[in-house]
Amino acid sequence: MTTFYSPVEVIEMAVKTEQTGQEFYSNNAKKTKSKQLSELFRFLAGEEEKHAKTFKGLYRTITESPQAIAYNFDDMQLYLKAITDSKFFLGSNKALSYMSKVKTSQALLDYALAFEKETMLFYIEIGNLVKAKDKKLVDKIIAQEKEHIKKLSAMKEVI
Repeated sequence: MTTFYSPVEVIEMAVKTEQTGQEFYSNNAKKTKSKQLSELFRFLAGEEEKHAKTFKGLYRTITESPQAIAYNFDDMQLYLKAITDSKFFLGSNKALSYMSKVKTSQALLDYALAFEKETMLFYIEIGNLVKAKDKKLVDKIIAQEKEHIKKLSAMKEVI
């Protein structure tokens, strides 16, 4: 059976995704023995917190003005389903619980990279969900997610 999400649920998932990322990075910044990795994770935790605030603003826009939703939401449903079924996304058996079992710095970086890539794909679809004025905010977050991926990839060369 296919799961379908409402636009409000999609934005709620974006908020939760950012909160999950913030928790992951904060927890692992404390656990890692690498000073460089700890600093990067603290930075990324702060970024995730900012993104959550942005998506909370979009949530308010969509709930207060349903006409702010783009016309092609139904076309996004199966794609969103594929993304949210990923082991790197949300859920009790995904993301944080899965990453919490990782012990090495390299493995932490691999999972952080996969998580960032999955969320970036999800946000690209959210960009198709909102009106042009809000799309600029989502595009800014997508650009920041790309930078996170670059930083994590560069750290793999150092660790």
